Amino acid sequence: MCRLFGYKTKNSKKTNNLLIKSLMDFRDLSKYGCVPCGIKKGHNDGWGIILYKNKVPCLYYRSTMSIMNDNNFDNIIDLIKNIKPDIVVSHLRKMSKGKKTIENTQPFISNNFSLAHNGTILYPDLNKNDNKSDSLKFFNNVISQKDIISQSYFKDIYTFTYLNNNFTSMNMVFSDGSNLFAIKNINSKHVELDKLGFNKYYTLSSFKNEDCLFICSEKISAFDKMKAESLKNIKIYKY
Repeated sequence: MCRLFGYKTKNSKKTNNLLIKSLMDFRDLSKYGCVPCGIKKGHNDGWGIILYKNKVPCLYYRSTMSIMNDNNFDNIIDLIKNIKPDIVVSHLRKMSKGKKTIENTQPFISNNFSLAHNGTILYPDLNKNDNKSDSLKFFNNVISQKDIISQSYFKDIYTFTYLNNNFTSMNMVFSDGSNLFAIKNINSKHVELDKLGFNKYYTLSSFKNEDCLFICSEKISAFDKMKAESLKNIKIYKY
C-alpha cells in the first residue's frame, strides 16, 4: 500500500519549479494521504526517487525513513533545481508484504528500467516471514530474462501475473528513460473491495498542461490548474 508519482516534461527548464512544488506536496501524502478504511494513516515505511535526464538515470535515491523525517529530501530538491530532469518516478511506502529494508524500498531500477507499485500481489509462495516484498518479486520476474524491457514484454509478464494471482491492486508507474508509463488495476473481485474502500484508495490519475504531465495516486494542490483524468482499469498508458 503506497503512493505513486510520475512526471514527464517537454521543457524541463520551464516546468522544473512546478515539479519541485509537486514533490513537496507529494511528500505530505506520507502523513495525510488516503488509506483503506480502518487502516492507520501514513505512508512512512520508506521512500525513493529516480530522475532521468537525456534518457538515462542521473539520480537514484532510496531510504527506509519516512520522507517527512529524511533530511536528504531537501538535498534532493536542491539537486533537482540544477539537474532539471525530464522524467521522475517516486514512491512512498506503506508496508503490506516484506520487511522494511532498502531492498524492498521503491522505485526499483535495472539498467534504464524503473518501476513503482501500489497494492499487494498475493503470491501463494510469499508468507509473512518472507523478507522480500511482493513488489520486488514482480520486478525481479520482469527483469529476469531481458536487459531491455519492451512494452509488449512487460505487458505479457503483467498480464500473466494478475491473471494467475489474487491481488488488491497492481497500480504501477514505470519508465524506460524515454517514456513514462502508468497502469491502474484494482481487483474488482477482491472480497474486501467494498469493506476497505479499495476503489477510493487505489486511485491513479494523470494531470496535464501543455508542457508536462504528472501521474499521481491523489490530486495535490500543485495540480489545481491542470487537466485531470482518472486512468481506466487495466490499460497501459504511454506518455
